[in-house]
Amino acid sequence: MTKTIDITDAVMSTGAAAETAQASTVLESLASQTDETLRAMIEQASTLLETRAQERRKHALAEIQRLARENGLNVSVKKPARKRGRPAKKAEVA
Repeated sequence: MTKTIDITDAVMSTGAAAETAQASTVLESLASQTDETLRAMIEQASTLLETRAQERRKHALAEIQRLARENGLNVSVKKPARKRGRPAKKAEVA
């Protein structure tokens, strides 16, 4: 007879506690920074997040195209067309 032991909760709670402690340390470090430094860090983080999102999209598209080719299909993704015509009028401020 085989007995299964689930250790996921023990492992997850230990990891979660370590992450919480690390996050607390990072927040304390951030609190001591100047506004200018924080703005620069936010800008760098935003750029990094956008780069990661683009990489994920690129890899996902490559995976979709690979799977399609394996099944004898050809997939292409087109960017949505820009809206044509005159831009909407701005609301008047009274």
